[in-house]
Amino acid sequence: MAPRHVWRTAPLLLAAGIASKAVATSPSPVVQQSVRNATFEVVVRRTTPDPLTYERPLPLELLPFSIRTDSYWPIGTAFAVGPNRFVTAGHVLAATVGSQYGTPALRDPRGHVYSLDQILAFSLDRDFAVFTVRDAPAIRPLATNPSHRLDEIVFAVGNALGEGIVIRDGLLTSETPEEQEGRWKWLRYSAAASPGSSGGPLLNTSGEVIGVITAKSANENLNYALPIRGVLDAKPSATFDTRQAFRVPILHDATVLQITDHFVLPKSFSAFSVAFQDVIDRADAEEIRKVLDLHKDELFPQGDSAKALASTYSSLLPTLLFQSEDKSWQAPEPDAVANTDLPGDGRVSIGMTNQIQFFHVVRPNRSSSDDFYDNPKAFSDLLLKGMRITRTVATEAVRVTSLGPVLTDEVFKDRYGRVWQIRAWWLGDLGGYLLTFCLPTPDGYSGFGEIVPGVVLRRIIGLGKLATDYTLASYSGTPEQWTHFLARTKLRPASFDNIRLVFESASGLRYESERLVLDLPKTVAALTDRSTLELVMGFSDHASAPRWDVAGIILTEDIDRQTHIEILRQPKPAAGAGQDLMRRWQQLVQRKSPYDNVAQRLAAPQGYAIATSISRPWSGGVGVDPKADVLYAVRYQLETAALPRELEDRQRGIVQGLRILER
Repeated sequence: MAPRHVWRTAPLLLAAGIASKAVATSPSPVVQQSVRNATFEVVVRRTTPDPLTYERPLPLELLPFSIRTDSYWPIGTAFAVGPNRFVTAGHVLAATVGSQYGTPALRDPRGHVYSLDQILAFSLDRDFAVFTVRDAPAIRPLATNPSHRLDEIVFAVGNALGEGIVIRDGLLTSETPEEQEGRWKWLRYSAAASPGSSGGPLLNTSGEVIGVITAKSANENLNYALPIRGVLDAKPSATFDTRQAFRVPILHDATVLQITDHFVLPKSFSAFSVAFQDVIDRADAEEIRKVLDLHKDELFPQGDSAKALASTYSSLLPTLLFQSEDKSWQAPEPDAVANTDLPGDGRVSIGMTNQIQFFHVVRPNRSSSDDFYDNPKAFSDLLLKGMRITRTVATEAVRVTSLGPVLTDEVFKDRYGRVWQIRAWWLGDLGGYLLTFCLPTPDGYSGFGEIVPGVVLRRIIGLGKLATDYTLASYSGTPEQWTHFLARTKLRPASFDNIRLVFESASGLRYESERLVLDLPKTVAALTDRSTLELVMGFSDHASAPRWDVAGIILTEDIDRQTHIEILRQPKPAAGAGQDLMRRWQQLVQRKSPYDNVAQRLAAPQGYAIATSISRPWSGGVGVDPKADVLYAVRYQLETAALPRELEDRQRGIVQGLRILER
């Protein structure tokens, strides 16, 4: 069984029941036979062929024969209450909505399979579904009895771990009001339940159905069933009246998502799935709209945004700008960062920010690969070298190395004009989808992703699109990669439309934008095919709609060395930006250490560095303009030993080639 209405639970991960103390009784053989004839497994067909590729053959020989050779996955239980009229738990069918499993089916003890035909009644909040099947078997339905009494002996009937229908005894211990408004009472019973028991009948000693098994208790063996009267009185409609915790990832406070809707039945399962998905999608979209409207006065760049607006983010691994507990906007470095080096200078970096998994994929061999951005498989194969997805067989976890065909491949522009590729792959018998938001970069991709069940795939896509507006990422690549990337006008961000990059091994680097012009001769920066240029991104124009634009340049002479040039933009911090930023601003204005143009020896990494600050030319002519709203920090770092004069000459060459155009 599964907790009610938990959409992130994949259909095959149905929560297990806990064995209870047995009651010394059992139904008569006649009743047992009648119950078995009228009770069925709810199954879905396994994904064939398996779309996934693994690092080694799956050890299927460790599985029991019946499971190893089964063409279906058991996901729940159903029982007959009339001629071609069957009942199961609502979440059993809901878990397959949006999946690639196809239409669920019933399977009898002899292995005959009957595909679902029409959904006759459904309730998400009461957690039941009534339906018909095609070519229904001629069986005697179970009798029902809406009456029950506490402490009577009951029998829980269900599909035990996919190995057939079992009958287990216990007591009807109590009644518990439903969680929202106490509109009805759940039956609580002590009979044991197993994965797949959801939707099975709860019987009295006469073999009559008194309830539909729906969920297990989280902390004790007192499981839940819906009184059968709620099913017998159901009208031909699908009803939704539930509350769920709902979280917009950029905001600190969670909200409550109220889903109140209905649609007319009967419908085929495919039509039911579409209508079900529409209900969820409408509720999600409305909740997101309401949440953003409620917080509109505190959404970035409103509210406590001074620190975020004055900060520069130079990490190649993306991160998220989000509202912290004190309601200030921040973008911390990702946590739990794991780097996987690939042959040919490739790399996959993975990290977490505010429960979102971010990645940066550098393709090997530093190639331009003009077709790379159009090839989802090339990207996903690289991502899986760093993102660990496994399939567990018995006790063995086998890593997935390649996915099947991409099922969603959508292009989306965020509010800053950055182009994202939204991609989703079905994970076969693992259940759910791998969903990624991919931001093309010269060296590969940056982005974020997670595994989600099909029923909330559209919800997560909607929230992901919102998160793109708050995702901070820089761009890096070799001279060749940059040349190819800037030529792909459909993939590059809008902020790159106004910049010009020229790489010349004979003359050096020239960078032009509305903010600055930089000429670096080869005597200052020797460019090779192993050089990398990173354009650091940040916010500008601190108005109601700040631009996401280039905020700095980092040029590294060789990927394996620490020799590099940094030119980083620093806007004047507004009140509330914090002491660290205010202190740094004063150091830049007054050219105090470490911006005093004095060479310093570094402990880690070993080498030397020298730094200064500059502003747009001003009438004073000496130092920086004390009235400037924007300064630039210029830093040169040399990996090897050098005389101070050598560093000063290199630094002077950088400053002479730099012209600031903004005040």
